Amino acid sequence: MLARLVTEIVHGKEAAERSIAVSEALFGERPLASLTPAEVEIVKRDAPSATVTFDMPVVDALVQTGLAASKSEARRLIEGNGISINDERIQNVDASLSPEHLDGGLALLKRGRQVAVLMRS
Repeated sequence: MLARLVTEIVHGKEAAERSIAVSEALFGERPLASLTPAEVEIVKRDAPSATVTFDMPVVDALVQTGLAASKSEARRLIEGNGISINDERIQNVDASLSPEHLDGGLALLKRGRQVAVLMRS
């Protein structure tokens, strides 16, 4: 609440509302696809991000984005149900990124609930 009020005072009500929408998308309360174009631009500018390709193994994407230190750690995270793409749990260590994951060229790769990286194609 305090952050919202400070943002509203400093940047205006509209900026505060965009900020809240972006935070909700990054931390699972709102789907990434529901963001407006202005909100998507904020996410692209401010969220940690990495460029990935279709058919890239999710294990490789985890290492490339820094969400896992190694492929073996990435596999353990997947096996422990700790990885999701756009709030969909990845359960197969052999899974690869697909066009469905990168809807509109963007997807949110998450480790647990609080650590997220925006993937771009």
